[in-house]
Amino acid sequence: MALKRQLMFATLAVAVVCGVQLSRDLWRLVQISQYNKAVRVADFAQAAPYNGEYGLFAQAYAAHEQGEYQAARILYGRLEHSDDASLRLAAQFNMGNTYLQQAGEVDIEKESDLALPLIELAKVSYRDVLRDDSQHWDAKFNLEFALQLSPDIGAQQLIELEGRRNPIRTMIAIDPENELP
Repeated sequence: MALKRQLMFATLAVAVVCGVQLSRDLWRLVQISQYNKAVRVADFAQAAPYNGEYGLFAQAYAAHEQGEYQAARILYGRLEHSDDASLRLAAQFNMGNTYLQQAGEVDIEKESDLALPLIELAKVSYRDVLRDDSQHWDAKFNLEFALQLSPDIGAQQLIELEGRRNPIRTMIAIDPENELP
């Protein structure tokens, strides 16, 4: 009789554990379904509460869409070390997009001190994406666009002006043309 009772309690315990696990899995399935539905209709604010890295990405994208670039970059930055390579690349690419879009909202002619660093940071982000995936065409296109806005210094030719010192020499603390003390 005692063995029968122990077997009944063990079976009941296994049934309870299985029931709890089943309800957890069903709840997770409902969450995934709601997330997929929100992403399908491009309602990223609705997808943001989803737990995990994809919810974080949706939250970052929602902030990005609302023009909250700094908040979006902070959230994208949290995905830089994701184990999911496609998610990591998407976060890096979108981080570059936030920089480029914010630079686009600034008048480059009047406020170049604000726009040019943003463009440079966008180029860094796109190059990071291309280091991981050299065939990422969107990153190639956006990098080319950023390079048109602000070409790399190495790509520009130096203009020699007569009577003016070479700008590289002016950066050196000791002028090599003069004798040392």
